[in-house]
Amino acid sequence: MNNKTLRLGLLIILLVAITMSIIAGTLAKYVESVTATDSARVAKFEYELSGIDNNTQTINLFDTANDTGILSNLKNDSKKLIAPGTDGSLTVKLTNKSEVAISAGFTLTETNDNDIPIVYGYNGKYYSSVIPTGTSVTVHSGEQAITVEGDLTALATAVGNAESVEQNSSKDISLTWAWAFEGDGTTQTDVTDTTLGNAGTATVQLQVKCDVTQID
Repeated sequence: MNNKTLRLGLLIILLVAITMSIIAGTLAKYVESVTATDSARVAKFEYELSGIDNNTQTINLFDTANDTGILSNLKNDSKKLIAPGTDGSLTVKLTNKSEVAISAGFTLTETNDNDIPIVYGYNGKYYSSVIPTGTSVTVHSGEQAITVEGDLTALATAVGNAESVEQNSSKDISLTWAWAFEGDGTTQTDVTDTTLGNAGTATVQLQVKCDVTQID
């Protein structure tokens, strides 16, 4: 074997060693694994409504009639009695027992086929399904006239604009009602009131639907 062949062999071995060193250096690296775990629970949704019978979802609004001029029910038909000048009020309290903020929206449906001139009040404003918007009426004898702001849809919108109820807090929603004592001379007059009284059969019913909603 001559020197040239020997040098060639040594060169090949050296190149192989260098290549292996480079490959080994390229493949070498730090390796570490980290495992993390997180969990969450569904927030509780719970509330309480006082003033509304949660078993039947009704309010006893006309139970609040406070006119001493209303006497006993002679027909014994178990009906609540109202007359011109009678009024009442009811407060519904929404308490947030949830882990989220909530608000209440209301849908009001009145059944009043004989147009008893009932005026509902909320937050210092008055609403009626019988007496036209913009009409001035007197709710009680000798009192200052009030103006009807809108119908029951407008009332439901006004009530539904209540602010959100935070955790462990309550919101009072007060509703009043009255049979208008003196009206606009068209939709409410002494003659129409007397006609209703002579018959003694007309009824009015107010259905209140409350939707409690989580605020995003």
